[in-house]
Amino acid sequence: MKINSTFTSVLIFAALFISIGFGQYRANTLPFFLSDYPTYEINGRPHFDSTSESLVLNRIDFESLDLEYPSTFQLWRASGDQRGFGDASSPDWVAPNHALLTNSDYLLNGAPYVSQVGLQSFLWAKLSAALGLENGNYAALRLIHIIILSLIFTNILMWVRWKFGPAQAAWSAIAICTSTGVAVFASSLYWSIALFFLPMWMATLYARFSSVPFPYFIGALFAAFFVKFSSGYEFISTVIILATLPALADVSRIGFQRCIIQCATIFLTALTAFAASLALYHNLFLWEFERSGLEHIFSRSSSWTGLDAGGPSLKFWTGQAARTLSMSAVSIDRFGVPIAVLLAAYLFLAFRFWRNIPINERLFMFGALVATASWYVLQSGHILFHPRYSPLIMFPILLSFSICLLPRAFSKWRAA
Repeated sequence: MKINSTFTSVLIFAALFISIGFGQYRANTLPFFLSDYPTYEINGRPHFDSTSESLVLNRIDFESLDLEYPSTFQLWRASGDQRGFGDASSPDWVAPNHALLTNSDYLLNGAPYVSQVGLQSFLWAKLSAALGLENGNYAALRLIHIIILSLIFTNILMWVRWKFGPAQAAWSAIAICTSTGVAVFASSLYWSIALFFLPMWMATLYARFSSVPFPYFIGALFAAFFVKFSSGYEFISTVIILATLPALADVSRIGFQRCIIQCATIFLTALTAFAASLALYHNLFLWEFERSGLEHIFSRSSSWTGLDAGGPSLKFWTGQAARTLSMSAVSIDRFGVPIAVLLAAYLFLAFRFWRNIPINERLFMFGALVATASWYVLQSGHILFHPRYSPLIMFPILLSFSICLLPRAFSKWRAA
């Protein structure tokens, strides 16, 4: 008896939601060399990258305390912010008392963080106010984000099932559930990684339901890119190329000409959304500080584009590269597989099965590699200085590995 798509979607969503929301949260300590990065506790659970996260939590507290927010930039850094102090794994560490920290004196003694508009922070703050959440309680918002993320992944997996088959969808589901990047950042309101995958999700929907008029798809895609870019410019090249993967995987059905047109249109749409986001940022900056926002954002970006001669030593960057390769690409609790092992297995299996891989899967694999590598090329200083972001950037490679290579390796092993 054939299981209908709706029931399959519900099962996939349930598995993803339970795994991401409840099964993998301990992975946010990150194995190997980065277990010493600061974590902090909210509602009895540890969270990662606390300095960035506090920028959103402070903005939410303005709403929950019914304080007028004093800036057009929606991320707020309180002076002497104690959310990020200390190592949660230390025996001397004590969880912050948010009833004392998040009050009007604490919040107003600060300034906006102006390296991005912070649209995600604005949306979470307004949602918090609409739900009437109490000061210091962010669990409901994190749960909502995990629900949205699980829905996006469910639809992507349904596309994988439709395009490649149930075995590939099953392997991809395992990859998502064990992905360290997903586990680490799924509960972060600052990163809001659902926005990271939103354009790709829209592209998979268009591939499955191509009866949707193309202009409607482009309009929705523009909105998705605009929201993502206005919520942070990190990893934008990876986000854009991810959105082209469904078209590359569909080349055998739609033909090379249509595939090229779709990919080019996606790139142009993303660049237009990027320009619109920069225009918004520039005008907000100009209005609030009476100077160019573009100069500020480009000076920030240029500091991360390469290994500056006036910056840290070559020894430092070599060590950071080693730490990046030692990060876990996939993990269960504190046990994981380093990125170096994933890349080695990827290259070995790709070489082993290359002749048997059809052209659409080859293009899909190539696109995934470029999606990951692009950020290392464009912002090498950023990703090497923050190796803890690498598991998220490795997700395209992990996805293509689980779709194109793992099923073939498993079949070969069973036949042996």
